[in-house]
Amino acid sequence: MTDEDPAFDHWDIEVDTADPPADLAPLVAAVEDPVEGFFGPGTMMWRVGRETALFLGGMTCILLQLSHPKVAPGIEHSDYEADPHARFSRTFEVVDAIIFGDVETALEGAMIVRELHTYVTGELDEDVGPYAAGEPYTANDPDLLLWVHATLIHQSVVAYDTYVEDLHDEEAERFYQDSKTFGQLFGVPRDQYPETLSEFRTYVDRTAEETLALGETGETVRDIILETSYLPGPALPTVLRPVRAFFGAATMPPAARDALGLEWRRRHEAAFRLFRAAVRPTYRALPARIRFKDAYLGAMRRVAADSDTRATRPTAATPDD
Repeated sequence: MTDEDPAFDHWDIEVDTADPPADLAPLVAAVEDPVEGFFGPGTMMWRVGRETALFLGGMTCILLQLSHPKVAPGIEHSDYEADPHARFSRTFEVVDAIIFGDVETALEGAMIVRELHTYVTGELDEDVGPYAAGEPYTANDPDLLLWVHATLIHQSVVAYDTYVEDLHDEEAERFYQDSKTFGQLFGVPRDQYPETLSEFRTYVDRTAEETLALGETGETVRDIILETSYLPGPALPTVLRPVRAFFGAATMPPAARDALGLEWRRRHEAAFRLFRAAVRPTYRALPARIRFKDAYLGAMRRVAADSDTRATRPTAATPDD
């Protein structure tokens, strides 16, 4: 999607942004500049979210999400197996639209996702982790939404620290607080989030240890994710599965690796340290058009154009005395 394209015309679903859900009204009212959107150039959300390096954590995000027993069945409601590239692209398209879009675009993206989630409901068909067969699930469950969003927050911070530069504690905390607004747009009540980043990290580790588990459904989805391509073109050869598993496991909590059945030994850790050491300086030297996401570059052009328009707009003449 470019900044000139109609935002979600190809999604074949319509929402009325003039009549948003009641819980979004305070967020809209708090926006200082609708052109900048819910965040803006000075926020940590833009600084972290603009990096294409975050895509390197995409595999981990998806694996962490599906390892929740009530999320894996929901993924099966999508066209993941038939067209994983399209599913992957749509996910990041809507995330970037909400982060970098103006208020209208961000609202549209959030409301479309909420609408799509209303169709994702069912019952577990097996005992998995702490859940029994027959328990209901719905994609709009705030607890499940929190976990799905938590994987994005966790991996964004980890990927930035790993491939870009170390975030200071205060910067990481600001990013986390920004992230709560992002989550509210998707339907997670703000008070559902742990108050601080430190408490949030405890929540992630506790969930990995106590909740994450794979049943037959989760194992099937995991195998699809590790064996299919997220790029247009032919499927990746099966021999590359260990490579995908390596990068998927590299930055996730150890308990999550265990739940997913992903191997991680000293040799893996040593290899990943070498990879990180090589990638970091190379990545930071990339030109902006490659290093930064198109959505961010388009947003910066949009904000600059609006600023220029305001600067050249005629002002009212002062009446003579």
